[in-house]
Amino acid sequence: MRKQLILSILSVTLLVAGCSTTDTMKPKDSMAKDTTMSKESSSMMKDGIFMKDGKVMETMDGKTTNLMMDVTLKDGTKIMMDGTVVMKDGTKAMLKNGEMYDMDGMKSMVNTGM
Repeated sequence: MRKQLILSILSVTLLVAGCSTTDTMKPKDSMAKDTTMSKESSSMMKDGIFMKDGKVMETMDGKTTNLMMDVTLKDGTKIMMDGTVVMKDGTKAMLKNGEMYDMDGMKSMVNTGM
C-alpha cells in the first residue's frame, strides 16, 4: 500500500512538472517570433521622399523608386522631381543627399546606403 502511494505521488509530480515545462516554453517561442518580426519591420524604410546619390527617391509601402511626379505633403510642403522643396510659406530649399521628408512634412536624415 505504501509503495502504491509513493508511486502515485511520484506520477502526479512528474505529470505536473511536465505540464509546467511545456507551458513555459510557449511564451518564449512566441516572444522569439515577435522579436524577429520587429527586426524585419524596423529594416523597412518609412514612407517619404529623400535624396540618394543626387536622385530624388520615394518610398511607399516599403517600395523605393525614383520620384516620378511632384508631390504635395500633408502639411502643404511641395517636393519637385528635381529636388526643389517649396515650404507652405513659399520658402525654397534643395533636398540634399540623406535628407528625407515624411508624408506629414517632417524632415529627417536617413541612411541612404541601401
